[in-house]
Amino acid sequence: MLYRKKYQSHQSMLEGLKSWHALEEYGSDDLKFFKAENLDVVRSMYNNGYRIDKIVNYLVYKLADLYHIDKE
Repeated sequence: MLYRKKYQSHQSMLEGLKSWHALEEYGSDDLKFFKAENLDVVRSMYNNGYRIDKIVNYLVYKLADLYHIDKE
């Protein structure tokens, strides 16, 4: 049943992104704010030789954390 929990979590996150209109060309600025908040950390990770998949995982974690904190 772990797969079901993961699916439901990802489905909830997708709905959250849709509510931000993040997937639309002229959506809200929420992802721009997310980018601004994480740009320095990601730049540092990149400059220190972190692999791209590690950087992406960091951003996914931060986005999930943001979504779940906002939802509480």
